[in-house]
Amino acid sequence: MARFILTLSTYKRTTTTFIIVLCLSFAHKSKAQAIELNADNDFLIWYDQSDRYYTYGLSIAFHNRLGEKRLEKHPLKKIFPKSNNLIESLSFNSQGYTPSNYKEMKEKDKFDRPFAGRLFVNYALTSQIKHYSVKIGLNAGVLGPFAQAGQFQNWFHKKVGFEQVEGWDNQVSNQLGVSLNINMRKTLATGDAADIILEQSLSFGSIFTNISTRARIRIGQFNNIHNTSLYKTHIESESKNEYFLTFAGGAKFIGYDATLQGGIFNNSYFSASEISRIVGLLDLGAHVNVEKLAMSFSIIFSQNESTRTLGHKYGQIRLIYDI
Repeated sequence: MARFILTLSTYKRTTTTFIIVLCLSFAHKSKAQAIELNADNDFLIWYDQSDRYYTYGLSIAFHNRLGEKRLEKHPLKKIFPKSNNLIESLSFNSQGYTPSNYKEMKEKDKFDRPFAGRLFVNYALTSQIKHYSVKIGLNAGVLGPFAQAGQFQNWFHKKVGFEQVEGWDNQVSNQLGVSLNINMRKTLATGDAADIILEQSLSFGSIFTNISTRARIRIGQFNNIHNTSLYKTHIESESKNEYFLTFAGGAKFIGYDATLQGGIFNNSYFSASEISRIVGLLDLGAHVNVEKLAMSFSIIFSQNESTRTLGHKYGQIRLIYDI
């Protein structure tokens, strides 16, 4: 117990340090700043609660719209001269993955997915390039016990009265993780109260390598993709209030997943033949953006990511406040 408390205390100090660094990094003179809190959890699916697979994700992010002077000097402007409305973001993220059968099975080779924890920092730039809204991000962190995901999950379970999750001793081993992420969105069709958006993304790195594409429908009152809370492009802009629903469907093409396979140099969990290469995706969401506060709740569904797992779903809550 003493060791658990000490580890948890270390986790809290590490988290606090990262948050302080984030705050200092984004303490610019510009008034164009916003803070975002994001929580993913399968417990948020009230009608079918579970505790498995991608079981939680927490993040705090800071967003800053660059002024004209900084925009003209930014390297992205030199690479893409027609880029406009540049927003930079810095986030601290913690994620946890658990098998569904950890109560019945004790050996790691019997789990329907490995225990895995991830802790990372992500820096991203979002810009308008011609008709596209483009987001380019680079993240770095750790996968494995150093991420302290098991300690955090059991601490949270204790606070809310849930049972402890046993099996984290068998999680994916420690390794560094670096990845590049590119997201592109383009409006395909639009009307007074509805539009259709094409979303495409690429992740390439030592933790995840995949490509995904989906079509998203918005219904309600909303701004265009360069000025909407959906993509966090509304920050410090002349945006109107938004109230809309979203429906999206598509597919993800998986090349590599270290949370399932165990790592590039330690592939001791799922073999490549057990990974589902094409995974169907679906999500539903409700979004509100009024004055300085933007809120959303979404339910995300995915098909099984391996031959051992089932399909999965989780809820997502997001709050963005203009400072």
